[in-house]
Amino acid sequence: MSKPDENKKIMYLIQQAGTLMLMQRNHVRNLGNITFDTIASHCFHVAVIAYCITRMEGFSHADGMRALSVGLLHDLAEARTGDNDFVSKNYT
Repeated sequence: MSKPDENKKIMYLIQQAGTLMLMQRNHVRNLGNITFDTIASHCFHVAVIAYCITRMEGFSHADGMRALSVGLLHDLAEARTGDNDFVSKNYT
């Protein structure tokens, strides 16, 4: 693959990740929670929790950073699919 094509794909990934800041989570529909929560804020919170739990369990900083990375990126696909809750997953 040529460098311009690769760069175009990387820029598209960055743009898609940016849309997570605008996408509200769908749990509000089922739980009645009226707090402002986006998929991006959820991913950040999961990442911090993953790092803290990893360190509390006695793992190294490097292991904690790996857990943080997984937490940060775990919902990246929702930039394309949307935030499907447990009910709507049966229909999508």
